[in-house]
Amino acid sequence: LSVLFIKTGELFIGVFIILIASIIVNLVILNILYCYIIDKKRNTKLLGTSFLVSLIMIGVGTGISLIGIKDFNIVNTLDNSRYIQVEETLKMKDNSYFRYYGEENFIETDSKDIKIVITHTPFMEYELNQYENGHIELWYHRSNDMGFKEVRTFIDDINNKRIVDYYNFDVKIYASKENIKKLKENKDKVVQEETEYYNHIEELNTKISELETENYNYQNEIENLKYQIEYLKSQNEETIE
Repeated sequence: LSVLFIKTGELFIGVFIILIASIIVNLVILNILYCYIIDKKRNTKLLGTSFLVSLIMIGVGTGISLIGIKDFNIVNTLDNSRYIQVEETLKMKDNSYFRYYGEENFIETDSKDIKIVITHTPFMEYELNQYENGHIELWYHRSNDMGFKEVRTFIDDINNKRIVDYYNFDVKIYASKENIKKLKENKDKVVQEETEYYNHIEELNTKISELETENYNYQNEIENLKYQIEYLKSQNEETIE
């Protein structure tokens, strides 16, 4: 597998040395266990030398790998070739509001419609819905169909000494100043209504819990009174006899 990254230069050499050293360590341990199980005399000098050499190789390989890593570029911007840009246009309604589980980046334009620009890699999928109640919902997730292509892309980028964030997702919302204000106000209103609703539900659940506890206590009291009545009846019957 290390051969897949042969174009990385020092990183490949370092990783290859580490892997060879790891194999030697593995063989030394297996040899010790094997000789112990079959009660065979082992060559302690050879095993000790092999183990020491492997540790030195791991140190050298790690150093070479670190030298190779310094030449890598971390690509987390959205203007590289791995990212694609998609535009969606929606009609603005009086009750429209936007909900996206990320940073909402509004940009003023002269358009009466709402233009949503989504930047992502092919490894991400999104779904945009506009409902009758004005709710505009955008959600995204990792694609389920890109397994091998994702691996090939990762290997290609590593060989080109690039580390790319394949799961970065950017959303820009273009609308007029008035519509942006209305979108924000509508969302604040909906969020407030939802908060009040859930607070009311929480209050009702608390009240139900209190009533259930009160009912439980009453039931216990009733059972105790029944027991006392039965006890007094039995005592009265014994007195009459």
